[in-house]
Amino acid sequence: MRILFIADAGDGVLDLALRAQRLGHKARVFVRKFDRLTRPIGLGLVELVDNWRAHMDWSDLAILEANGAYMVEMGVWRQRGCRIIGGDAESAAWELDRKAGMQAFRKAGIATAPYREFTDYGEAIAHVERAGHPFYSKPCSDTADKSLSAKTGVAEAPAWMLRKWKKKHGRPPCPFLLQEPIEGVEFACGAWFGPAGFSDDGYEENHEFKKLFAGDLGLNCGEAGTVMRYVRRSKLAEKVLCPLDAQLDALGYVGNVDVNCIIDADGTPWPLEFTMRCGWPAMKH
Repeated sequence: MRILFIADAGDGVLDLALRAQRLGHKARVFVRKFDRLTRPIGLGLVELVDNWRAHMDWSDLAILEANGAYMVEMGVWRQRGCRIIGGDAESAAWELDRKAGMQAFRKAGIATAPYREFTDYGEAIAHVERAGHPFYSKPCSDTADKSLSAKTGVAEAPAWMLRKWKKKHGRPPCPFLLQEPIEGVEFACGAWFGPAGFSDDGYEENHEFKKLFAGDLGLNCGEAGTVMRYVRRSKLAEKVLCPLDAQLDALGYVGNVDVNCIIDADGTPWPLEFTMRCGWPAMKH
């Protein structure tokens, strides 16, 4: 099989390309952020190309690493008959635009924590101070500044992070949601979806550790490590993943879908966000 890997940073699919080569497939890799001097991802290990479009018709299968670039074009390539694992602009919005993601959950009958959209820091600060407790802020666009996805403050100063952003940016770089916090354990589940629906091979359940030290202590690293298991049946998937089947089918989506949740003390899952792409580090295992 001839496989074209279309990557942003490249480190998310390089090992997959190497495994494909070892199994006898022909692999070509495009890395958008490749630099021979500072980021020589894959150099000397795989066949690198500098124009992925020129190799789409060559490929039997194209695998997308991310969903932040080239998404608008993917629908056109699918219409030309190219087989693609990954999304397009509409499916990517489920992850990148948190409001679109919340609407997808609600359309499927999946309850979400209350939220409100803002385009002004002053209004958001007033909203938080009236409530008297911090919220979780989530950007509604593909932004490289992951610091904009954070808790708005602490109990003694629930809006201090919003004030910091206001001082730094003046105006928000994009619309954002403030979501009511829910106490519980963060846990996620994912599965592969295609024209026949979700794969019969089962589900991925995973728990992500964000803090630097054991015991959930220390600085927030974004992801210090992840524990993952594969299961044939998942109660969590039945509640927050399987009800999305009809919408995913309508999108024509082919790829991995992951839903991250907070599970409260009663065992109720409250979905937080989608991952509509090859998940990390799931694709390494």
